[in-house]
Amino acid sequence: MTLAKRAASLEESLTPKEAIILWMREVHEFGSLFDYGRWLIDQPDDVCPLMRMPAQVVAAVRSQHKGVPDIRLHNEFYRAQKDVLFLYYLHQQVNVRFLTEKEALYLRVILLIRQMRLLIHEKHARDQVRLDRVNFEASKRRRPGKTELAMTKTYRAHVEVWPQETKDVLARILEFQEAVRLLSGRYFSGEEILFPEAREGLAWNLEIIGNLEEQYYDSILGGVPEDDKGFQTYIVGLLDRNAEVSKRELPAVLGPGSPDVSGGAKALAEQFILMAKAEALEKLGECRAAEALAEKLVREHVS
Repeated sequence: MTLAKRAASLEESLTPKEAIILWMREVHEFGSLFDYGRWLIDQPDDVCPLMRMPAQVVAAVRSQHKGVPDIRLHNEFYRAQKDVLFLYYLHQQVNVRFLTEKEALYLRVILLIRQMRLLIHEKHARDQVRLDRVNFEASKRRRPGKTELAMTKTYRAHVEVWPQETKDVLARILEFQEAVRLLSGRYFSGEEILFPEAREGLAWNLEIIGNLEEQYYDSILGGVPEDDKGFQTYIVGLLDRNAEVSKRELPAVLGPGSPDVSGGAKALAEQFILMAKAEALEKLGECRAAEALAEKLVREHVS
Protein backbone atom coordinates (compact mmCIF):
# COMPACT_ATOMS: atom_id res chain seq x y z
CA MET A 1 0.00 0.00 0.00
CA THR A 2 1.38 3.38 -1.00
CA LEU A 3 1.77 6.26 1.44
CA ALA A 4 -1.09 8.14 -0.25
CA LYS A 5 -3.39 5.14 0.10
CA ARG A 6 -2.43 4.75 3.75
CA ALA A 7 -3.22 8.41 4.36
CA ALA A 8 -6.55 8.05 2.60
CA SER A 9 -7.33 4.93 4.62
CA LEU A 10 -6.48 6.76 7.84
CA GLU A 11 -8.74 9.68 6.99
CA GLU A 12 -11.60 7.27 6.31
CA SER A 13 -11.38 5.90 9.86
CA LEU A 14 -11.37 9.16 11.82
CA THR A 15 -13.81 9.89 14.60
CA PRO A 16 -15.08 13.50 14.82
CA LYS A 17 -12.62 14.24 17.63
CA GLU A 18 -9.71 12.67 15.74
CA ALA A 19 -10.62 14.58 12.59
CA ILE A 20 -10.73 17.95 14.35
CA ILE A 21 -7.47 17.32 16.25
CA LEU A 22 -5.68 16.32 13.04
CA TRP A 23 -7.02 19.48 11.35
CA MET A 24 -6.03 21.71 14.28
CA ARG A 25 -2.47 20.40 14.26
CA GLU A 26 -2.22 21.22 10.58
CA VAL A 27 -3.74 24.70 10.64
CA HIS A 28 -1.94 25.82 13.79
CA GLU A 29 1.27 25.56 11.77
CA PHE A 30 0.15 28.76 10.06
CA GLY A 31 0.61 30.62 13.33
CA SER A 32 -2.62 32.60 13.29
CA LEU A 33 -6.23 32.29 12.22
CA PHE A 34 -5.73 35.24 9.86
CA ASP A 35 -2.79 33.59 8.06
CA TYR A 36 -4.69 30.32 7.77
CA GLY A 37 -7.74 32.09 6.35
CA ARG A 38 -5.61 33.98 3.83
CA TRP A 39 -4.05 30.70 2.67
CA LEU A 40 -7.42 28.97 2.48
CA ILE A 41 -8.83 31.51 0.01
CA ASP A 42 -6.78 30.13 -2.88
CA GLN A 43 -7.34 26.44 -2.08
CA PRO A 44 -9.83 24.09 -3.81
CA ASP A 45 -13.23 23.59 -2.18
CA ASP A 46 -12.44 20.14 -0.82
CA VAL A 47 -9.71 21.67 1.39
CA CYS A 48 -12.28 23.81 3.20
CA PRO A 49 -12.71 22.37 6.71
CA LEU A 50 -16.51 22.60 6.49
CA MET A 51 -16.37 20.25 3.52
CA ARG A 52 -13.31 18.18 4.33
CA MET A 53 -14.06 17.05 7.88
CA PRO A 54 -17.77 16.21 7.44
CA ALA A 55 -16.75 14.13 4.42
CA GLN A 56 -14.08 12.40 6.50
CA VAL A 57 -16.41 11.39 9.30
CA VAL A 58 -19.08 10.24 6.85
CA ALA A 59 -16.47 8.08 5.14
CA ALA A 60 -15.47 6.68 8.54
CA VAL A 61 -19.09 5.74 9.33
CA ARG A 62 -19.45 4.13 5.91
CA SER A 63 -16.19 2.22 6.43
CA GLN A 64 -17.39 0.92 9.81
CA HIS A 65 -20.65 -0.33 8.25
CA LYS A 66 -19.43 -1.89 5.02
CA GLY A 67 -22.22 -3.30 2.92
CA VAL A 68 -24.93 -1.25 4.65
CA PRO A 69 -26.79 1.09 2.27
CA ASP A 70 -26.29 4.80 2.93
CA ILE A 71 -30.03 5.29 3.43
CA ARG A 72 -29.86 3.13 6.54
CA LEU A 73 -26.91 5.09 7.88
CA HIS A 74 -28.61 8.48 7.76
CA ASN A 75 -28.73 8.93 11.56
CA GLU A 76 -25.11 7.87 11.98
CA PHE A 77 -24.04 10.28 9.23
CA TYR A 78 -25.99 13.09 10.86
CA ARG A 79 -24.53 12.50 14.33
CA ALA A 80 -20.96 12.32 13.04
CA GLN A 81 -21.33 15.50 11.00
CA LYS A 82 -23.02 17.34 13.87
CA ASP A 83 -20.23 16.35 16.26
CA VAL A 84 -17.41 17.43 13.96
CA LEU A 85 -19.16 20.69 13.07
CA PHE A 86 -19.68 21.45 16.75
CA LEU A 87 -15.99 20.89 17.49
CA TYR A 88 -14.98 23.02 14.50
CA TYR A 89 -17.19 25.92 15.54
CA LEU A 90 -16.02 25.59 19.14
CA HIS A 91 -12.44 25.98 17.95
CA GLN A 92 -13.49 28.98 15.87
CA GLN A 93 -15.43 30.61 18.70
CA VAL A 94 -12.41 30.57 21.00
CA ASN A 95 -9.94 31.90 18.43
CA VAL A 96 -12.29 34.51 17.01
CA ARG A 97 -13.00 35.76 20.54
CA PHE A 98 -9.28 36.35 21.04
CA LEU A 99 -9.04 38.28 17.77
CA THR A 100 -12.11 40.32 18.67
CA GLU A 101 -10.75 41.35 22.06
CA LYS A 102 -7.03 41.39 21.25
CA GLU A 103 -6.75 45.09 20.49
CA ALA A 104 -8.80 46.14 23.54
CA LEU A 105 -6.71 43.86 25.76
CA TYR A 106 -3.43 45.25 24.45
CA LEU A 107 -4.71 48.79 24.93
CA ARG A 108 -5.65 48.06 28.54
CA VAL A 109 -2.19 46.67 29.24
CA ILE A 110 -0.57 49.67 27.57
CA LEU A 111 -2.75 51.91 29.75
CA LEU A 112 -1.45 50.09 32.83
CA ILE A 113 2.10 50.80 31.64
CA ARG A 114 1.31 54.49 31.18
CA GLN A 115 -0.33 54.65 34.59
CA MET A 116 2.73 53.06 36.17
CA ARG A 117 4.97 55.65 34.53
CA LEU A 118 2.68 58.38 35.85
CA LEU A 119 2.85 56.91 39.35
CA ILE A 120 6.65 56.83 39.28
CA HIS A 121 6.74 60.42 38.01
CA GLU A 122 4.29 61.58 40.70
CA LYS A 123 6.25 59.78 43.40
CA HIS A 124 9.52 61.37 42.28
CA ALA A 125 8.00 64.86 42.13
CA ARG A 126 6.43 64.44 45.58
CA ASP A 127 9.67 63.16 47.11
CA GLN A 128 11.52 66.14 45.67
CA VAL A 129 9.09 68.51 47.40
CA ARG A 130 9.54 66.59 50.63
CA LEU A 131 13.32 66.79 50.32
CA ASP A 132 13.16 70.57 50.00
CA ARG A 133 10.95 70.80 53.08
CA VAL A 134 12.81 68.50 55.49
CA ASN A 135 15.92 69.92 57.21
CA PHE A 136 18.17 66.93 57.69
CA GLU A 137 21.02 68.70 59.45
CA ALA A 138 18.82 70.28 62.12
CA SER A 139 16.52 67.25 62.24
CA LYS A 140 13.61 69.64 61.77
CA ARG A 141 10.57 69.07 59.62
CA ARG A 142 8.16 71.77 58.50
CA ARG A 143 4.52 71.01 57.95
CA PRO A 144 3.66 70.20 54.33
CA GLY A 145 2.21 73.06 52.29
CA LYS A 146 -0.87 73.12 50.07
CA THR A 147 1.05 72.07 46.97
CA GLU A 148 2.54 69.01 48.63
CA LEU A 149 -0.79 68.08 50.23
CA ALA A 150 -2.50 68.27 46.83
CA MET A 151 0.26 66.20 45.22
CA THR A 152 0.00 63.62 48.00
CA LYS A 153 -3.77 63.34 47.65
CA THR A 154 -3.57 62.80 43.89
CA TYR A 155 -0.69 60.35 44.20
CA ARG A 156 -2.38 58.23 46.87
CA ALA A 157 -5.58 58.09 44.85
CA HIS A 158 -3.66 56.75 41.85
CA VAL A 159 -1.81 54.28 44.08
CA GLU A 160 -5.11 52.88 45.31
CA VAL A 161 -6.75 52.66 41.88
CA TRP A 162 -3.93 50.96 39.97
CA PRO A 163 -4.09 47.53 41.69
CA GLN A 164 -7.82 47.10 41.04
CA GLU A 165 -7.47 47.99 37.37
CA THR A 166 -4.60 45.53 37.14
CA LYS A 167 -6.67 42.84 38.82
CA ASP A 168 -9.48 43.39 36.32
CA VAL A 169 -7.19 42.96 33.31
CA LEU A 170 -5.42 39.98 34.86
CA ALA A 171 -8.71 38.29 35.73
CA ARG A 172 -9.96 38.76 32.16
CA ILE A 173 -6.93 37.01 30.72
CA LEU A 174 -6.88 34.19 33.27
CA GLU A 175 -10.62 33.64 32.89
CA PHE A 176 -10.25 33.21 29.14
CA GLN A 177 -7.27 30.89 29.52
CA GLU A 178 -9.09 28.75 32.09
CA ALA A 179 -12.18 28.52 29.86
CA VAL A 180 -9.97 27.34 27.00
CA ARG A 181 -8.32 24.79 29.28
CA LEU A 182 -11.70 23.43 30.36
CA LEU A 183 -12.86 23.08 26.76
CA SER A 184 -9.61 21.46 25.70
CA GLY A 185 -9.85 18.80 28.38
CA ARG A 186 -13.53 18.15 27.82
CA TYR A 187 -13.71 18.04 24.02
CA PHE A 188 -10.19 17.91 22.54
CA SER A 189 -8.31 15.42 24.75
CA GLY A 190 -6.15 18.22 26.13
CA GLU A 191 -5.04 19.38 22.68
CA GLU A 192 -4.12 23.06 22.31
CA ILE A 193 -7.10 24.97 20.91
CA LEU A 194 -5.54 28.39 20.43
CA PHE A 195 -3.40 29.40 17.49
CA PRO A 196 0.22 30.21 18.45
CA GLU A 197 -0.42 33.93 17.92
CA ALA A 198 -3.15 33.87 20.57
CA ARG A 199 -1.11 31.86 23.06
CA GLU A 200 1.92 34.12 22.64
CA GLY A 201 -0.19 37.27 22.88
CA LEU A 202 -1.77 36.18 26.14
CA ALA A 203 1.61 35.13 27.54
CA TRP A 204 3.10 38.53 26.61
CA ASN A 205 0.33 40.39 28.39
CA LEU A 206 0.72 38.26 31.51
CA GLU A 207 4.49 38.84 31.52
CA ILE A 208 4.01 42.60 31.24
CA ILE A 209 1.47 42.60 34.07
CA GLY A 210 3.85 40.56 36.24
CA ASN A 211 6.66 43.05 35.61
CA LEU A 212 4.36 45.97 36.41
CA GLU A 213 3.31 44.36 39.68
CA GLU A 214 6.96 44.02 40.67
CA GLN A 215 7.49 47.69 39.86
CA TYR A 216 4.44 48.60 41.90
CA TYR A 217 5.74 46.83 44.98
CA ASP A 218 9.38 47.83 44.60
CA SER A 219 9.14 51.39 43.27
CA ILE A 220 5.77 52.59 44.55
CA LEU A 221 5.08 50.79 47.82
CA GLY A 222 8.60 49.87 48.80
CA GLY A 223 11.53 51.90 49.97
CA VAL A 224 10.47 55.39 50.94
CA PRO A 225 8.27 55.61 54.07
CA GLU A 226 5.14 57.76 53.99
CA ASP A 227 5.65 59.58 57.29
CA ASP A 228 8.12 62.47 57.53
CA LYS A 229 10.18 60.94 60.31
CA GLY A 230 10.60 57.68 58.47
CA PHE A 231 11.30 59.58 55.24
CA GLN A 232 14.03 61.59 56.96
CA THR A 233 15.62 58.49 58.48
CA TYR A 234 15.46 56.71 55.14
CA ILE A 235 17.18 59.55 53.24
CA VAL A 236 19.87 59.91 55.90
CA GLY A 237 20.47 56.19 55.65
CA LEU A 238 20.90 56.44 51.89
CA LEU A 239 23.49 59.18 52.34
CA ASP A 240 25.41 57.18 54.97
CA ARG A 241 27.20 54.26 53.35
CA ASN A 242 27.55 52.49 56.70
CA ALA A 243 23.89 52.75 57.63
CA GLU A 244 21.41 49.95 56.98
CA VAL A 245 18.39 51.14 55.01
CA SER A 246 15.26 49.21 55.91
CA LYS A 247 12.28 49.18 53.62
CA ARG A 248 8.81 49.43 55.05
CA GLU A 249 6.65 46.31 55.06
CA LEU A 250 4.54 46.06 51.94
CA PRO A 251 0.77 45.60 52.20
CA ALA A 252 -0.79 42.86 50.09
CA VAL A 253 -2.56 45.33 47.81
CA LEU A 254 -2.87 42.95 44.89
CA GLY A 255 -3.69 40.02 47.11
CA PRO A 256 -1.89 36.69 47.40
CA GLY A 257 -1.75 34.55 44.28
CA SER A 258 -3.94 34.89 41.21
CA PRO A 259 -7.59 35.95 41.33
CA ASP A 260 -10.18 33.17 41.44
CA VAL A 261 -11.68 32.98 37.95
CA SER A 262 -13.20 29.51 38.14
CA GLY A 263 -16.81 30.68 38.12
CA GLY A 264 -16.34 33.14 35.28
CA ALA A 265 -14.32 30.62 33.28
CA LYS A 266 -17.06 27.99 33.51
CA ALA A 267 -19.67 30.52 32.42
CA LEU A 268 -17.50 31.64 29.50
CA ALA A 269 -16.88 28.03 28.44
CA GLU A 270 -20.63 27.41 28.50
CA GLN A 271 -21.15 30.44 26.25
CA PHE A 272 -18.67 29.04 23.73
CA ILE A 273 -20.39 25.65 23.84
CA LEU A 274 -23.88 27.07 23.26
CA MET A 275 -22.70 29.27 20.38
CA ALA A 276 -20.85 26.38 18.73
CA LYS A 277 -23.86 24.06 19.07
CA ALA A 278 -26.13 26.70 17.59
CA GLU A 279 -23.81 27.24 14.62
CA ALA A 280 -23.54 23.49 14.00
CA LEU A 281 -27.32 23.07 14.04
CA GLU A 282 -27.81 26.03 11.73
CA LYS A 283 -25.25 24.58 9.30
CA LEU A 284 -27.24 21.32 9.26
CA GLY A 285 -30.48 23.17 8.58
CA GLU A 286 -31.89 22.82 12.10
CA CYS A 287 -32.73 26.52 12.32
CA ARG A 288 -35.38 26.30 15.05
CA ALA A 289 -33.11 24.29 17.33
CA ALA A 290 -30.31 26.78 16.65
CA GLU A 291 -32.59 29.70 17.53
CA ALA A 292 -33.59 27.99 20.78
CA LEU A 293 -29.95 27.69 21.80
CA ALA A 294 -29.32 31.30 20.85
CA GLU A 295 -32.23 32.37 23.05
CA LYS A 296 -30.85 30.28 25.91
CA LEU A 297 -27.47 31.95 25.46
CA VAL A 298 -29.00 35.42 25.66
CA ARG A 299 -31.22 34.51 28.59
CA GLU A 300 -28.51 32.86 30.73
CA HIS A 301 -25.34 34.73 29.80
CA VAL A 302 -26.21 38.08 28.27
CA SER A 303 -29.29 39.41 30.00
